[in-house]
Amino acid sequence: MVFQRKQTANHDAATQRERPLQETQRLLRIQQPHRRHSHRQDYCTAEKNLQSHARDCTPHAPSRKPTHENAVKPPCRLARFHLRRVECRATGAGVIGRAAHLLACLVFLSSCQEKKEVTVTETRSPTTRDKAPKLFATSDERFRDAKPSPVKGETPEAWLPLPPSQFRLLNYRFGASGTGEVWVSISSGSVTDNINRWLNQFGAAPLDEAGVAKLRSVPVASTSGAWVEAAGDYAGGMGAEPKPGFALAGIVASYGGSILTVKMVGPKAEVEAARPVLENFAKSLKMAD
Repeated sequence: MVFQRKQTANHDAATQRERPLQETQRLLRIQQPHRRHSHRQDYCTAEKNLQSHARDCTPHAPSRKPTHENAVKPPCRLARFHLRRVECRATGAGVIGRAAHLLACLVFLSSCQEKKEVTVTETRSPTTRDKAPKLFATSDERFRDAKPSPVKGETPEAWLPLPPSQFRLLNYRFGASGTGEVWVSISSGSVTDNINRWLNQFGAAPLDEAGVAKLRSVPVASTSGAWVEAAGDYAGGMGAEPKPGFALAGIVASYGGSILTVKMVGPKAEVEAARPVLENFAKSLKMAD
């Protein structure tokens, strides 16, 4: 009988000690039925309230070591409510991470927006670069920009202007065959040297100073020069094959310490027919100031 009475007393004491915990859990279910404890602050508050209530409601039991049967479970067991033991510290790293993620999302969404069309209404004053197109421009005007040719002339109607090059200040094509060429150059040396170079291209004998003085003189660019003619196989140089049946007509003059040349090369019949045109063209030449 003594043992039964003692066991009953122990059972009543354990039940009385567990009753505050059950009551606290019931109060939490009533007060927060739909709230999901997902923040650390809620975990801390619930745990503190539970521990405080357990201290207030737990009767003073006799001071003895609890056995395995009558041991009281810790009052902070909140597994049923998905609560965790956490320390009440500021979650600065988590807040910064969420803020950085939100900022990245905003930047990404702003970059996906459709760009609006921009209309520019700015005005400016005209400059020297704004030049109106010119009809019937010469080859010098068409193909040169900042470096004008020092020689200018009137292009004949039957001649086709071509782009100038390093050694051809004015460059043209003429004749029905399309192989006739006319160009104006400024070179070095003497009048005799340039005349003999032309004659050598046709296999003709060179001239001395006396032979050059006997050549016909024609006006060119406000001065006069020696008229040169040749015919035969034309070897223009630079590895080109000789062209048979060609002829030469040209003018070599000394001007300002340099040599001004006007040279026409092409099929013999076309050169002979274009000689008067070449002389008129040479008269129209002018040296730029």
